[in-house]
Amino acid sequence: MRVRWPKFTVFVGLISVGLLFGAAAQATTLTFDGNICNGNAVCSAGLPIDQSYGDVSGQLDVIYTSRVGNGNTASAYDHLFFWDTQYSDLQNVAYGGDPGGVPEIALIPAAGFTVTLNSFDLGAWPQTPRNTQSTIYDTAYNPLGDTGGFTVLGDAHSTVSVDLTNANGLIIQWGPDGYNVGIDNINFTVSPTSTAVPEPSSLLLLGAGLVGLAAWRWKRAA
Repeated sequence: MRVRWPKFTVFVGLISVGLLFGAAAQATTLTFDGNICNGNAVCSAGLPIDQSYGDVSGQLDVIYTSRVGNGNTASAYDHLFFWDTQYSDLQNVAYGGDPGGVPEIALIPAAGFTVTLNSFDLGAWPQTPRNTQSTIYDTAYNPLGDTGGFTVLGDAHSTVSVDLTNANGLIIQWGPDGYNVGIDNINFTVSPTSTAVPEPSSLLLLGAGLVGLAAWRWKRAA
């Protein structure tokens, strides 16, 4: 099942060009595979997921939290947990610590970068239909998008399509039963956000480079 909400745009980053404008956009999908538990150890069911999992060096910090309710409520755990199977048809998911609790995943870009959340999957334990909803917040916990309540089927996961962009960060919450509803395949893109106008010296350097490139191509063609 695919769940959608209206498209919102909070901040659109410009893709930079070459050395003057920084790195290109980087797409990432968190699948919760590999040695991501207890200090990069092999995961087994019920172990906490490392806070370092999903970080993009110098560009993005991923923060996992289990909260007691929606929004900026008290933290029950400073991490989420790993489980391998039986959350619908998903393999390897993150889930919250308490029945009735609300898991949270924050995507916080570094200065000069913006993050776009594209989509994620939700599955139901133990392959039994579960009612849930998901909400995306900015870092001040202002809601930017909400699926409303829906049922995650036991035999097939639900895909939530998002398409939200923010330079300060985005927060995913789902629940209220985030213990029996797990998340997987979180797809997001990190992009540079600099829109500064190059100084004259930089423009001259760029111009010289373009002239040199044109001369090289002309010489090759001669």
